[in-house]
Amino acid sequence: MIKTTTLLSLFVVLTATIHSQSSNSLLNNYDFETTNWQSIGWVSQTNTGNAIIANQNEPFFDKQNIVANSGMYFAYIGGYQDPAGLYEGEIAQEFFVGTAGHAKLDFYVRYISPSVDPGSEISISLDGTVIWSINPHYIVNSSATYEQIILPLGHIDAGNHTISIHGYENPMGGDMPMKFVFDDLQFKVLETASIEDESNVGLNIITTPGNIQINTTTELNEEATIELLDLSGKVVATSVTYFQNSYMLPVTSLNGGLYILNIKTATQQFSRKLFINS
Repeated sequence: MIKTTTLLSLFVVLTATIHSQSSNSLLNNYDFETTNWQSIGWVSQTNTGNAIIANQNEPFFDKQNIVANSGMYFAYIGGYQDPAGLYEGEIAQEFFVGTAGHAKLDFYVRYISPSVDPGSEISISLDGTVIWSINPHYIVNSSATYEQIILPLGHIDAGNHTISIHGYENPMGGDMPMKFVFDDLQFKVLETASIEDESNVGLNIITTPGNIQINTTTELNEEATIELLDLSGKVVATSVTYFQNSYMLPVTSLNGGLYILNIKTATQQFSRKLFINS
């Protein structure tokens, strides 16, 4: 369940339970097109009182030439501020994964207007862990079109999970508020029997500066390809080795954050999310 949370005493996340999927996505109303969206999909709140899910035909968005990636509705993060210049808002949904497997989030985002405030941030979280984020004041140019982002998330357990998009801005002295739009968020899980076999292998991963120690309680005794990927899907470290039950993967010059470790053999495949400190 989505836990009731207070943000700066101004913002409250509501609760909802979602157990259906749409268009191969486990997220309900993933494209925001259902009219009564709040009762069957997303829940949202801002400290300004403005709705996050918006219709492109509303006068403001029509005048600003802000449109959806598909259909007529999109999630609008930022753009509104209270008299003190503060903006904080979040849109969240609980969804259900029937069978464990490899997870992937696919979404579209457009940067309408960046912020010059160093404290501004846009992030997407899964079960409270940030899986994608951006600091708008680093963006020099706005975008006339949507950009597709595909995030491989590695193994996910069966059961209820929560995804949220959060925006925050508190400009000093006032500036042009950030404007971000999101659309067509699809969360998919590829069921793999090998992931279920992971409990039999007893996979244990320990991260230390410059290395990732991989241990199994059961000997694999076969050649394995080991890959470390960042959240964009780029391979940042790789090795091919004859794997028994222990291997040290060297990793250097990596930024701190969330990564995906894949281990592939001729007969098995494992995937695990891990966090590396900077």
